Amino acid sequence: MGKISAATLVSSFTGGMKLPTGEIGDKAVTGAQIAAYVLAGGYDSTFYFDEANDRLLLGGSTSVTIGGVAASLQMARAGASYISISRYSNNATPPELHFGKSRGATIGAQTVVQNSDVLGQISYFGSDGSDMADIAAGVTVTVDGTPGVNDIPARIQFGTKASGGSYAYALTLRNDQSVEILSTKAFHFGDKDTDGTWRIIRSGDNLLFQQRESGSYVTKSTING
Repeated sequence: MGKISAATLVSSFTGGMKLPTGEIGDKAVTGAQIAAYVLAGGYDSTFYFDEANDRLLLGGSTSVTIGGVAASLQMARAGASYISISRYSNNATPPELHFGKSRGATIGAQTVVQNSDVLGQISYFGSDGSDMADIAAGVTVTVDGTPGVNDIPARIQFGTKASGGSYAYALTLRNDQSVEILSTKAFHFGDKDTDGTWRIIRSGDNLLFQQRESGSYVTKSTING
């Protein structure tokens, strides 16, 4: 079938095929009603089905590659682009976004994950003028120990890329809730570029307590390792 717009898809279905009865919200609708809604509402360019590549494109017909991947579900618009999740219920239950990982090779197969398996990652990319291939920052969740039944220990890592440098995890929250900071970096108590800010930094086996004065950090105390 290739890449087709919503209107083309609906037209092909209503010409010789029947769309299944479905639901929009809490209202049951027929295939014909879905077709009429899409066509009459002017949603021809809202979404595209790219059957050849198993992709659903929202907002236009052009597939975009980010981080070396052309995702199966994409939303791209020339202008404002937002995704929201809302829940309306008279209780304390929130809306949720779930990531799931199994070592099973087929959909629905439950095979236990292993230590160091990545359970999910949120990555941020920006255009460098030619593409959006290199990660700028990210949040990664990884199995951090031996999994068991109803017991998946994990760590959360926050990564950034310095100007001219490589992507690295700067902060890690381990499964026991201990916090690790990249050993060569400082922990600042305030804006690192503002005079008066204190920081703790490792130097060899020692910890230095420093304060910023006239644009430079001055060591005020040292704990020797």
